Amino acid sequence: MSHPCSPRLARLGRRMRRLCDLAFWLLGPGIALYVLVLPDQLPGRGWGSAYAGPLPPLVALAVIAVLEVAFLPAFWGLRVLRGLFAGYAEGAVFTPGAATGLRRFGLALLAAGLAGPPASVLLSAALALEQPVGARNFFLTVSTADLVLLGLGAVMLVLARAMAEAVRLAEENAAFV
Repeated sequence: MSHPCSPRLARLGRRMRRLCDLAFWLLGPGIALYVLVLPDQLPGRGWGSAYAGPLPPLVALAVIAVLEVAFLPAFWGLRVLRGLFAGYAEGAVFTPGAATGLRRFGLALLAAGLAGPPASVLLSAALALEQPVGARNFFLTVSTADLVLLGLGAVMLVLARAMAEAVRLAEENAAFV
């Protein structure tokens, strides 16, 4: 059920949609810039890394590729949120599409939480690319951020399920009137 919404909700929906667009388009270049400008801040660099200062080009490219792939759930989540906010701006708040969007966002959060540990292994492998065999360090991390993403994803899935049920009941009640 799409209804005209308040001007405040429409304005908020449009602003949030633009913010999601901005985040979507800046995230990829931001990851590359992070690797190139702040390589010492990468996880694992302090654990016996042989590189001081900038990363060798092949290593930097591998690290950027790993991080871009690890952030695919975030890219998907931003696209889902953009669609949700666009719908909210049009008054599509309690609709089957909005419930589906919330469900997809919950799945994106779960995917992001699950992507963290494998990404840490791939990141350590990328950082070890040009190191001699005895100097390579590999690591697996499960961070608090991964656990928070999993928890938030689960909460979003529950909220989406409740919203879908509320939409179904509202449509059923509207059919009686």
